[in-house]
Amino acid sequence: MGSWFGDTLIPPDGWKLCLASELQDFYKDSSMLWVGDSTCRRSFATFYGILNSTQEHVNVPEIDDASVIDINK
Repeated sequence: MGSWFGDTLIPPDGWKLCLASELQDFYKDSSMLWVGDSTCRRSFATFYGILNSTQEHVNVPEIDDASVIDINK
C-alpha cells in the first residue's frame, strides 16, 4: 500500500520509483488516450508534467502549476 512522508511517497517493498528520465525514455514512442472525468484529467496533467520535466526528480510546482493544469476547471 505504501505511505506518505510529507509530499513524498514511500512505496511498498518490491516497488520501484522511476526517475522522470526513465519514464520519458519508456514512453517516448508511445501515444496515449485518456478518457474520464476531472480525476482522470488531473492524472493526465500530472503525468504530462512529469514527462515534460527537465529534472530527474520532479517538484510539486512543476506538476501543479497553472500552465500544466487548468486550475479553473
